[in-house]
Amino acid sequence: YRQSVLDAAVGRELRFVQDNQSESHRHVLRGLHYQTSEPQGKLLHVTEGEIYDVAVDMRQDSPTFGRWAAQRLSSDNHLQLWI
Repeated sequence: YRQSVLDAAVGRELRFVQDNQSESHRHVLRGLHYQTSEPQGKLLHVTEGEIYDVAVDMRQDSPTFGRWAAQRLSSDNHLQLWI
């Protein structure tokens, strides 16, 4: 990622403090990520293969509570998803 491009896309300045990489195999459900205190943003991308990522707003006080978004990320389309 390029910091200035990501900041512009998100609409505010971000500060990365950790970078994790994981490996999955076909037909694997990676799991749910839910934070109740000190929420963190996540920048997702795929270096090999393809995933279908779904994000659901579970914040009960949010005007978008219950809404969801999904994106196919792959090493071919080079898309990134900020959650």
